[in-house]
Amino acid sequence: MKTQLSILLTALVGGVMSGMPAQAASFGNDGIMFNTDTEVEFNFLQSHGWWRGDFGVKNLDTGVETILLSEDLNANPGSGEHNDSLGTAGFGLAVTNPLASFTFTANNNYTFFLTSYNKDGSNPYEGKNWDYANTQYSTTSLNPSWYNQGTGVGAQGDGTFVIGDAPEEYNKNLYNSSLNGMVVSGQERALFLGDLFGEGANILFEDNTSYGNNDFDDFVVKATAIESTPEPATMAGLGIVIGGMILSRSGKKQK
Repeated sequence: MKTQLSILLTALVGGVMSGMPAQAASFGNDGIMFNTDTEVEFNFLQSHGWWRGDFGVKNLDTGVETILLSEDLNANPGSGEHNDSLGTAGFGLAVTNPLASFTFTANNNYTFFLTSYNKDGSNPYEGKNWDYANTQYSTTSLNPSWYNQGTGVGAQGDGTFVIGDAPEEYNKNLYNSSLNGMVVSGQERALFLGDLFGEGANILFEDNTSYGNNDFDDFVVKATAIESTPEPATMAGLGIVIGGMILSRSGKKQK
Protein backbone atom coordinates (compact mmCIF):
# COMPACT_ATOMS: atom_id res chain seq x y z
CA MET A 1 0.00 0.00 0.00
CA LYS A 2 2.79 2.37 0.92
CA THR A 3 4.49 1.67 -2.40
CA GLN A 4 1.29 2.31 -4.38
CA LEU A 5 0.65 5.57 -2.57
CA SER A 6 4.20 6.68 -3.14
CA ILE A 7 3.97 5.94 -6.85
CA LEU A 8 0.66 7.80 -7.19
CA LEU A 9 1.94 10.76 -5.18
CA THR A 10 5.04 10.95 -7.34
CA ALA A 11 2.91 10.96 -10.48
CA LEU A 12 0.63 13.68 -9.16
CA VAL A 13 3.51 15.82 -7.97
CA GLY A 14 5.06 15.42 -11.40
CA GLY A 15 1.83 16.71 -12.93
CA VAL A 16 1.86 19.73 -10.64
CA MET A 17 5.50 20.43 -11.42
CA SER A 18 4.77 20.28 -15.14
CA GLY A 19 2.28 23.10 -14.59
CA MET A 20 4.81 25.31 -12.86
CA PRO A 21 6.29 28.31 -14.69
CA ALA A 22 8.88 27.45 -17.33
CA GLN A 23 12.43 28.70 -17.19
CA ALA A 24 14.41 30.13 -20.06
CA ALA A 25 17.52 28.29 -21.09
CA SER A 26 18.48 31.59 -22.72
CA PHE A 27 16.70 34.94 -22.94
CA GLY A 28 18.95 37.79 -23.99
CA ASN A 29 21.62 38.84 -26.43
CA ASP A 30 22.97 35.28 -26.69
CA GLY A 31 19.63 34.00 -28.00
CA ILE A 32 16.15 32.89 -26.98
CA MET A 33 15.38 29.31 -25.92
CA PHE A 34 13.04 27.69 -23.40
CA ASN A 35 13.16 24.27 -21.76
CA THR A 36 9.40 23.79 -22.12
CA ASP A 37 6.72 25.26 -24.37
CA THR A 38 6.29 28.78 -22.99
CA GLU A 39 3.76 31.48 -23.77
CA VAL A 40 4.98 35.07 -23.52
CA GLU A 41 2.87 38.22 -23.66
CA PHE A 42 4.25 41.32 -25.38
CA ASN A 43 3.19 44.89 -24.64
CA PHE A 44 4.30 47.83 -26.78
CA LEU A 45 5.52 50.62 -24.49
CA GLN A 46 7.03 53.38 -26.63
CA SER A 47 8.96 54.21 -29.78
CA HIS A 48 11.18 57.05 -30.94
CA GLY A 49 12.52 57.98 -34.34
CA TRP A 50 11.53 58.64 -37.91
CA TRP A 51 10.93 55.09 -39.13
CA ARG A 52 7.95 52.79 -38.78
CA GLY A 53 8.78 49.48 -37.15
CA ASP A 54 7.64 45.86 -37.15
CA PHE A 55 8.69 43.88 -34.07
CA GLY A 56 8.64 40.12 -34.25
CA VAL A 57 10.17 36.77 -33.41
CA LYS A 58 12.05 34.40 -35.71
CA ASN A 59 12.46 30.67 -35.20
CA LEU A 60 16.05 30.11 -36.26
CA ASP A 61 15.53 26.35 -36.59
CA THR A 62 12.62 26.64 -39.04
CA GLY A 63 13.23 30.09 -40.48
CA VAL A 64 9.64 31.15 -39.74
CA GLU A 65 9.19 34.83 -38.87
CA THR A 66 6.16 36.10 -36.92
CA ILE A 67 5.41 39.81 -36.65
CA LEU A 68 3.99 40.57 -33.21
CA LEU A 69 3.66 44.36 -32.98
CA SER A 70 3.56 46.98 -35.72
CA GLU A 71 3.49 50.75 -35.92
CA ASP A 72 0.57 52.09 -37.94
CA LEU A 73 2.26 55.51 -37.94
CA ASN A 74 5.93 56.29 -37.59
CA ALA A 75 5.11 58.63 -34.67
CA ASN A 76 2.18 60.17 -32.84
CA PRO A 77 0.54 63.12 -34.61
CA GLY A 78 2.31 66.27 -33.45
CA SER A 79 5.51 64.47 -32.52
CA GLY A 80 8.78 65.66 -33.96
CA GLU A 81 12.34 66.57 -33.10
CA HIS A 82 11.28 68.01 -29.73
CA ASN A 83 10.43 64.49 -28.46
CA ASP A 84 12.38 62.42 -31.00
CA SER A 85 9.18 61.47 -32.88
CA LEU A 86 7.53 59.81 -29.89
CA GLY A 87 5.15 56.94 -30.60
CA THR A 88 2.72 55.49 -28.07
CA ALA A 89 -0.29 53.17 -28.09
CA GLY A 90 -3.87 54.23 -28.61
CA PHE A 91 -6.48 55.06 -31.21
CA GLY A 92 -5.02 57.43 -33.78
CA LEU A 93 -1.53 57.08 -32.34
CA ALA A 94 1.54 55.18 -33.54
CA VAL A 95 0.36 51.72 -32.45
CA THR A 96 -3.33 50.78 -32.41
CA ASN A 97 -2.92 47.20 -31.14
CA PRO A 98 -0.24 47.17 -28.41
CA LEU A 99 -0.68 43.58 -27.16
CA ALA A 100 0.40 40.25 -28.62
CA SER A 101 1.39 36.80 -27.38
CA PHE A 102 3.54 34.01 -28.73
CA THR A 103 4.20 30.43 -27.64
CA PHE A 104 7.84 29.41 -27.88
CA THR A 105 8.37 25.74 -28.68
CA ALA A 106 10.68 23.95 -26.27
CA ASN A 107 14.33 23.61 -27.28
CA ASN A 108 13.96 25.74 -30.42
CA ASN A 109 16.31 28.65 -31.07
CA TYR A 110 14.67 32.06 -31.50
CA THR A 111 15.59 35.69 -31.88
CA PHE A 112 13.63 38.95 -31.85
CA PHE A 113 13.88 41.32 -34.78
CA LEU A 114 12.94 44.88 -35.62
CA THR A 115 12.42 45.76 -39.28
CA SER A 116 12.13 49.46 -40.06
CA TYR A 117 10.52 51.24 -42.99
CA ASN A 118 10.03 54.77 -44.21
CA LYS A 119 6.83 56.30 -42.88
CA ASP A 120 5.09 55.42 -46.16
CA GLY A 121 6.07 51.76 -45.71
CA SER A 122 8.84 51.64 -48.33
CA ASN A 123 12.26 50.10 -47.76
CA PRO A 124 14.67 52.86 -46.65
CA TYR A 125 17.55 51.12 -48.46
CA GLU A 126 15.74 50.50 -51.74
CA GLY A 127 17.89 51.49 -54.71
CA LYS A 128 20.99 51.92 -52.57
CA ASN A 129 22.68 48.63 -53.55
CA TRP A 130 21.81 47.04 -50.17
CA ASP A 131 20.51 43.52 -50.46
CA TYR A 132 18.44 43.48 -47.28
CA ALA A 133 15.83 45.53 -45.46
CA ASN A 134 16.71 47.53 -42.37
CA THR A 135 16.44 44.67 -39.87
CA GLN A 136 18.20 44.45 -36.52
CA TYR A 137 18.30 41.32 -34.34
CA SER A 138 18.27 40.93 -30.57
CA THR A 139 20.85 38.14 -30.84
CA THR A 140 24.10 40.06 -31.14
CA SER A 141 25.91 37.49 -33.29
CA LEU A 142 23.19 37.66 -35.99
CA ASN A 143 24.00 41.30 -36.74
CA PRO A 144 26.86 41.91 -39.22
CA SER A 145 30.33 42.11 -37.70
CA TRP A 146 31.01 45.26 -39.72
CA TYR A 147 28.67 47.08 -37.34
CA ASN A 148 31.71 47.26 -35.04
CA GLN A 149 33.31 49.58 -37.57
CA GLY A 150 30.47 52.08 -37.41
CA THR A 151 31.09 55.77 -36.91
CA GLY A 152 27.75 56.73 -35.40
CA VAL A 153 27.06 58.75 -32.28
CA GLY A 154 29.16 57.56 -29.34
CA ALA A 155 31.75 55.65 -31.42
CA GLN A 156 34.84 54.89 -29.34
CA GLY A 157 37.01 53.67 -32.20
CA ASP A 158 37.31 50.17 -30.76
CA GLY A 159 34.00 48.67 -31.88
CA THR A 160 32.10 50.00 -28.85
CA PHE A 161 29.61 52.85 -28.55
CA VAL A 162 28.32 55.02 -25.72
CA ILE A 163 24.52 55.22 -25.55
CA GLY A 164 23.20 58.77 -25.75
CA ASP A 165 26.62 60.31 -26.22
CA ALA A 166 25.45 63.58 -27.81
CA PRO A 167 24.16 66.92 -26.55
CA GLU A 168 20.90 66.78 -28.56
CA GLU A 169 17.95 65.24 -26.77
CA TYR A 170 16.92 63.25 -29.85
CA ASN A 171 20.25 61.41 -29.71
CA LYS A 172 19.71 60.27 -26.12
CA ASN A 173 17.70 57.39 -24.71
CA LEU A 174 14.43 59.15 -23.89
CA TYR A 175 12.71 56.07 -22.45
CA ASN A 176 15.23 55.26 -19.71
CA SER A 177 17.70 58.07 -19.12
CA SER A 178 19.79 55.90 -16.77
CA LEU A 179 21.06 54.02 -19.82
CA ASN A 180 22.78 57.09 -21.24
CA GLY A 181 26.52 56.57 -20.84
CA MET A 182 26.28 52.77 -21.03
CA VAL A 183 28.87 51.19 -23.37
CA VAL A 184 27.76 48.52 -25.87
CA SER A 185 29.36 46.76 -28.83
CA GLY A 186 28.46 47.80 -32.36
CA GLN A 187 26.79 44.46 -33.07
CA GLU A 188 24.52 44.75 -30.04
CA ARG A 189 21.28 46.28 -31.28
CA ALA A 190 18.94 45.42 -28.39
CA LEU A 191 19.00 45.63 -24.61
CA PHE A 192 17.22 43.30 -22.16
CA LEU A 193 16.25 44.76 -18.79
CA GLY A 194 14.25 43.02 -16.05
CA ASP A 195 12.92 39.55 -15.21
CA LEU A 196 10.80 37.75 -17.80
CA PHE A 197 9.29 35.47 -15.12
CA GLY A 198 8.76 38.26 -12.60
CA GLU A 199 7.53 41.76 -13.37
CA GLY A 200 8.55 41.33 -17.00
CA ALA A 201 11.57 42.19 -19.12
CA ASN A 202 11.85 45.29 -21.28
CA ILE A 203 13.42 44.89 -24.72
CA LEU A 204 14.86 48.13 -26.10
CA PHE A 205 15.79 48.12 -29.77
CA GLU A 206 18.06 50.39 -31.76
CA ASP A 207 16.49 50.62 -35.23
CA ASN A 208 19.68 51.50 -37.09
CA THR A 209 23.14 50.14 -37.66
CA SER A 210 25.98 51.55 -35.57
CA TYR A 211 26.32 54.33 -38.13
CA GLY A 212 23.22 55.89 -36.53
CA ASN A 213 22.62 57.60 -33.21
CA ASN A 214 22.79 54.50 -30.96
CA ASP A 215 20.13 55.66 -28.50
CA PHE A 216 18.28 52.31 -27.99
CA ASP A 217 14.83 53.82 -27.52
CA ASP A 218 13.50 53.30 -31.04
CA PHE A 219 11.11 50.44 -30.16
CA VAL A 220 10.49 49.40 -26.55
CA VAL A 221 8.51 46.27 -25.68
CA LYS A 222 7.72 44.58 -22.38
CA ALA A 223 7.79 40.76 -22.41
CA THR A 224 6.15 38.77 -19.61
CA ALA A 225 5.98 34.99 -19.30
CA ILE A 226 2.43 33.75 -18.74
CA GLU A 227 2.50 31.42 -15.77
CA SER A 228 0.72 28.10 -16.19
CA THR A 229 -1.19 26.66 -13.22
CA PRO A 230 -1.85 23.02 -12.30
CA GLU A 231 -5.14 21.54 -13.50
CA PRO A 232 -7.88 21.53 -10.77
CA ALA A 233 -8.22 17.75 -11.08
CA THR A 234 -4.51 17.33 -10.43
CA MET A 235 -4.65 19.50 -7.33
CA ALA A 236 -7.74 17.70 -6.05
CA GLY A 237 -6.14 14.31 -6.63
CA LEU A 238 -3.00 15.37 -4.85
CA GLY A 239 -5.05 16.53 -1.87
CA ILE A 240 -6.90 13.21 -1.69
CA VAL A 241 -3.66 11.19 -1.80
CA ILE A 242 -1.97 13.31 0.85
CA GLY A 243 -5.07 13.12 3.04
CA GLY A 244 -5.20 9.35 2.59
CA MET A 245 -1.56 8.97 3.58
CA ILE A 246 -2.12 11.05 6.72
CA LEU A 247 -5.16 8.97 7.74
CA SER A 248 -3.27 5.75 7.01
CA ARG A 249 -0.37 6.77 9.21
CA SER A 250 -2.77 7.93 11.92
CA GLY A 251 -4.57 4.56 11.88
CA LYS A 252 -1.29 2.67 12.21
CA LYS A 253 -0.32 4.74 15.24
CA GLN A 254 -3.66 4.02 16.95
CA LYS A 255 -3.18 0.27 16.44
